[in-house]
Amino acid sequence: MHGDPLGQEAVGTLLKRMEDDRDQLVVIAAGYPQPMQRFLDSNPGLRSRFTTTVDFTAYAAAELVQIADSMATDTGNTLTDDARTALGLVLDVMDAEASSPGPPSATPASSATSSRLPHASETFACSRTPTQHHLSFPR
Repeated sequence: MHGDPLGQEAVGTLLKRMEDDRDQLVVIAAGYPQPMQRFLDSNPGLRSRFTTTVDFTAYAAAELVQIADSMATDTGNTLTDDARTALGLVLDVMDAEASSPGPPSATPASSATSSRLPHASETFACSRTPTQHHLSFPR
């Protein structure tokens, strides 16, 4: 945010409003740890106004598979055993990628999907035919 004049203006406006209405206004800022640290470091007044931090433990891959399974069930779909296994593998790769030092690389994810998921549409089988939307990652 240091090089973003609009971002700095927005932070300045927020800080002024927080000061002017401090008895009537609650502001909650949420995000991933590193971007939040950069946000708080972007202006000297931010850290003193956001004094409480709540860290949430990330879900494990197995927990995310259970959530996906439950979501599929809620929409009238069923994940196959192969789909659960494949999803667990993809989530394990994503978790390893996120926790590895250095810049992110698509190589582990790419090799996992090409060698372990050669037919994604078959592997991620539902009780109805998945669409491109079902097989796409959000951008």
